[in-house]
Amino acid sequence: MKKTRKSTPLEVAVKVCLVRKGMSLRELAKQMDTSHQYLSHKMKVQAPTVETIQKISEALGVDVESLKRQMVSEVRHAEIYQRELACKALITDPAKSIIELD
Repeated sequence: MKKTRKSTPLEVAVKVCLVRKGMSLRELAKQMDTSHQYLSHKMKVQAPTVETIQKISEALGVDVESLKRQMVSEVRHAEIYQRELACKALITDPAKSIIELD
């Protein structure tokens, strides 16, 4: 079975901005004077450099802080989703609980 890779916060944040602006990743890469493959690779890095974030935000026409806030928001949503999944698992199979009750 093939494992699916989770999107990084930067990938999700950029995709949100692209949708809002009606742009594609190829168009963004073209504005950045790079290939879409290279840009995609840079966004998949778990710890993108400040320079990468700055270049992407400039090409998107958003300030760096706005892009960073979107990234933080995506991390929080992912954490909430993981907690919800854990709660659902407990409801469907209480034997998986790691909490011991006295």
